[in-house]
Amino acid sequence: MTFTQNYGLDVINRGTFSHAWSLCIEEQFYLFLPLLLLILAKTRLFKYLPVMLIGVITFSLMVRIAMWNQYIIPVQPDSLDFWRSWYMKIYYPTHTRLDGLGMGVLIGYLMQYSSGFKKIVHHRGNMIFLLGLVLLGISFWICNEQTSETASVFGFTLVALSYGFIVVSAVSKSSFLYRSKSYITAKLAALSYAIYLSHKGIIHMVQVTLDKFNIQTADNICLILCLLACIAAAVLYTILIEKPFSGIRSGILKDKEKSTLQAD
Repeated sequence: MTFTQNYGLDVINRGTFSHAWSLCIEEQFYLFLPLLLLILAKTRLFKYLPVMLIGVITFSLMVRIAMWNQYIIPVQPDSLDFWRSWYMKIYYPTHTRLDGLGMGVLIGYLMQYSSGFKKIVHHRGNMIFLLGLVLLGISFWICNEQTSETASVFGFTLVALSYGFIVVSAVSKSSFLYRSKSYITAKLAALSYAIYLSHKGIIHMVQVTLDKFNIQTADNICLILCLLACIAAAVLYTILIEKPFSGIRSGILKDKEKSTLQAD
């Protein structure tokens, strides 16, 4: 209810709907970022936002180092206490996962307010994409052992940087990604949030149903059925929830805009 489940979540003993931890981080981000920007916009500090964002990413990295040394090193590797501590102190908390959020806001700021950065992006799209792929490959190599010290401390930052380059290349007018149009990927992107919110429940229901008919619930057929069920549920949610409420929102905004114009 308070979107704070990502703090103190004991995944070993209380793992129900554990994927909601990332939704908590999103909601906290949606709350605090606008407040921060409103404060900075009224001061001369707004132009220093990139420096602040780099500081935020560095802070998150330093906190992971501290958490590793204080809570992870004293615990026996591969024990239940190790996994519990690793998830609770490094993987779930918002303050240890600011890399991706900081990188996204930094890209948005530079694309909006830095003409030099924007010029480089629009002239070097494919090169930026290749750099992103190389960094992503290095990220996969470093994060191959997910709970190693290197992955736990530096992996999150490197992954955020890698996907940051790929996102930047996608909005570059010189990039093949910018010029490519795909109906399938566009539809999957539109459904992705609904899939994210519902996939654990849908997969559980599919597996319970198959189990009642004594059908294997851990093979490739079950995997495909779960995937199709998740997509179907997302389509249903989009038709019954997202589109109607998006229409209501658009209507409210149009009425407000009309009222503002009449007042002027």
